Amino acid sequence: MGADKIRYVLYLKGAWRWRPTARMRAKGFKMITLGPVLDAAACARARAANLEWDRMRRGADPAGASALLYPRGSVGEAYQRALKLRDAEQAAKGKVQIETRRLAESLEMA
Repeated sequence: MGADKIRYVLYLKGAWRWRPTARMRAKGFKMITLGPVLDAAACARARAANLEWDRMRRGADPAGASALLYPRGSVGEAYQRALKLRDAEQAAKGKVQIETRRLAESLEMA
């Protein structure tokens, strides 16, 4: 392994773990057990968790955050998907309404 230190990775109770801070836990991040040996796959998982946290900190991709909050196939994940669909439908409906209004205005001018 290289000498690079991966953020939030600690050796606790006989295993390497990615341990989020209190602020991260408040946003829905959970501790990830990486295993007794810190191999390349474990490092990749830890780096992926760090990237997800960095995206959350910068305010990008709230959908990615919901993936951390709710397991795949759960009611919470389905609810988040439904909210996204509703938002997309409302945005599309608003866009159609604006275009219809512009068309009506242009026809009235002609």
